[in-house]
Amino acid sequence: MQSELLVLKDDEAFIPTDDRGNGLILQTHELQINGRALVCVNQYQAIRTAQKLGWDVMSSAEYNYTYSYAREHQEDERLRRYYESLTSKMKFARFNKTQVHNLNGNTPLVVNVSKVHDEFDLAMGYEKEIIPVSWLPKKDGYIQEFDERTGLPKSVGQTPVPELSNSYFYIDPKINTLAVIRNRGSGLDLNLDWTPANFNDVLGVSVAKKFTAERLEEKF
Repeated sequence: MQSELLVLKDDEAFIPTDDRGNGLILQTHELQINGRALVCVNQYQAIRTAQKLGWDVMSSAEYNYTYSYAREHQEDERLRRYYESLTSKMKFARFNKTQVHNLNGNTPLVVNVSKVHDEFDLAMGYEKEIIPVSWLPKKDGYIQEFDERTGLPKSVGQTPVPELSNSYFYIDPKINTLAVIRNRGSGLDLNLDWTPANFNDVLGVSVAKKFTAERLEEKF
């Protein structure tokens, strides 16, 4: 359960990740700089800017988890606002920190960027878990099943799945390294046909940070 000592700002929501009080604090809207949504940046710039501000760009798996949790807890006003920001009131597509490498090879891999160079658009570190995804579809289609570890689809088809919000999957199998993007057309549509270096003025950033119950004295 959420700790009584955790004080959230008006634009923040808390989603537990276990039963010990740990969880994610996330903003209920896109990351903003001087009152304006941060857009027209590539994946590396998005991660670097978020980290400099004390936040983190979520992974695709974290995005799936927070979406599902918020959808199931609409009685919480903060979670309702967050859910709406991913669906009916979504203004921008959004980056994840997840990348797919070696898509053209025999063993595609999923990694999450952990650190970006302070000045240049280069990944300086990845999280320890590297996940082979030989099962990743290489064609577009409605998502039939999600993989919980990666937040990516395990299969696609021609029929929408209402339980998965009729989520659609776009992919360009010609690109070898991809950035994972949540489209703004639907809450869970996925786009894997951009490189990490691409940018667009309709592509924003959604951020969160881990909350550890044992460190309640730390201010966020």
